[in-house]
Amino acid sequence: MEHKKTFLQKLSGKGYYIAIGLCALAVGISGYLFCRDLAKEQQSLTLTPKVGLSALPAQTPTAQAPVIEMPDAPAVPAGKEEKPVLPDAAPETTAPETTEPAPAPTEAPKAAARQTVWPLQGEVIQTFAMDHLAYNETTRDWRTHAGLDLMAQAGTQVVCAMDGVVESVYHDDFFGQTVTVSHEDGWVTHYAGLDAETSVSAGDPVSAGQVLGLVGTTALLEAAEPPHLHFAVYHNNVAQDPEAFLGE
Repeated sequence: MEHKKTFLQKLSGKGYYIAIGLCALAVGISGYLFCRDLAKEQQSLTLTPKVGLSALPAQTPTAQAPVIEMPDAPAVPAGKEEKPVLPDAAPETTAPETTEPAPAPTEAPKAAARQTVWPLQGEVIQTFAMDHLAYNETTRDWRTHAGLDLMAQAGTQVVCAMDGVVESVYHDDFFGQTVTVSHEDGWVTHYAGLDAETSVSAGDPVSAGQVLGLVGTTALLEAAEPPHLHFAVYHNNVAQDPEAFLGE
C-alpha cells in the first residue's frame, strides 16, 4: 500500500507535465492535418485552369418560339431561277406589233394661191388677232379680232373670195349686214359691214370675183372706224387668218 501510494503521489506530481505534453501533441497533430489539407487545396488550384468569361456558355432564353416546318420547294435547275409572282399582279401586256405605218396628221387644206381673190382692194386697218388682244376704237378696250378690216369708201363693191354657195344673208347685231359663203373642204367666208341691199340670196352658187354687195356702215361694234369691210375666214368653225387664206 505504501508502495502504491508513492507511485500515485509521484504520478500526481507529474500529472501537470503530462497534461501539457498531451495538449502539445494534440496541437501538433491538428497543425499537421491543417497544413496537409491546405497544401492539397493549393495544389488543386494550381492544376485547375482559370476559366475566363469567354469560356462561359452563352445564355439561352428560357422559352423559344415554335418552329414551323415548311414543305420543301421543288428544286429549280441551275440558271433557270423563277421570279416570284405576286397574287394581285396583273400579267404584263404588250401592244401588238403592226407593220402598217401610222397615218400622217392631216393639215387644213390650203385654199389660197389658186382660186382665191381679195374681196376688195383697200388698206388694212385692223389685222387678225386671235392669239393676242387688239385695241377697239369703238368699245375703247382690248379684245380679240377674228377678221381682217379693209378700208374702202361706202358703196365700194365687195366680191366673193372663192367659188362656193351662199350660206346665209342676215343682219348681225354687232357686225351689221353679213353674207356668208361656204366652200369645199370645210371653208366658210364672212363679209360683214355691208350695205343693207345685197346682190345675192341664201343658196345662190357664186364664183370667185362675183359681186356680193357694197361696203356700208352697219357694223356697230366697229362704228368708230371709217367705212370698211370686215372679212373673216373659218375652217371647220375655227377662225383662220384671212391674209393666209388669200395668200397675202
